[in-house]
Amino acid sequence: MNDLFSLAGKNILITGSAQGIGFLLATGLGKYGAQIIINDITAERAELAVEKLHQEGIQAVAAPFNVTHKHEIDAAVEQYRKGHRPH
Repeated sequence: MNDLFSLAGKNILITGSAQGIGFLLATGLGKYGAQIIINDITAERAELAVEKLHQEGIQAVAAPFNVTHKHEIDAAVEQYRKGHRPH
């Protein structure tokens, strides 16, 4: 990989990334070194996506919350800032 495009040390949250285009984006960014935060409304789908990324050698965590509810977004961001990584 070219260091010019390295995302090492970056944390990227992708909403709706447990499947489809979001998952493909997560995979691509993860291959460039980013730690991926998988968001989905369903915890089970988010965890399954994280497992798939781990099999590819990509660092990832699940962050299940509903992006249409501001209080859930705020709680997830606060949890992440405090160092309590999403599951």
